[in-house]
Amino acid sequence: MLFQDMGNIIVKKGEQCPMCNRYYDRHIVCDGLIIDNGKILLGLRDLEPDRGKWALFGGFLDWNETIEEAILREIKEEAGVNTEIVRLLGIYSDPDRSQKEQNVSVAYVLKINTDDKLIPQPGEIKELKWFNLDDLPGVIAFDHREMINDYLKSENS
Repeated sequence: MLFQDMGNIIVKKGEQCPMCNRYYDRHIVCDGLIIDNGKILLGLRDLEPDRGKWALFGGFLDWNETIEEAILREIKEEAGVNTEIVRLLGIYSDPDRSQKEQNVSVAYVLKINTDDKLIPQPGEIKELKWFNLDDLPGVIAFDHREMINDYLKSENS
C-alpha cells in the first residue's frame, strides 16, 4: 500500500513498491559542521521536525548529485555561504537516529571559503549563530550533538 508524504509517493515500511519492485529503503542525507577558530555555525530551525532547535546544516541527496555536492549545496541554500570540505567526519546509520525515515547521514567538517554574508534560508532557518565549541546551546536538533561530540573527540585525539 502506498501513501502520500509531502506530495511524494512512499512505500510503507516492509512493503514492496508496485512500480519499481523495490522495498521501503533508507534515505541518504548529509550534515555539515562549519568550524572556524573554535566556533561552530548552527542554524535555528524554522520548520518541523525539530522546529526551534539549533542544528547543523544539511539535507537529502538529490538525483544525479554526489554526497559532496549535496552538502555544499545545502549549506549554500541554508546559510548563504560557499564552503569547502575539510574532511569526512563519519557516517551515522543508527536506525534510531531518525524515528520515521531512519535516514543514513554522511557528515563532513567544512570551512567557509569566501567572504559571503551569512543569510538564513527563509522558511527553513530562522537565525544563524556562531557558538563556542565549549559553550553549545542546551537543545540541539536530531543527533547533531553526537556529531559535534565526535568532532571534538577527533580533534583532541
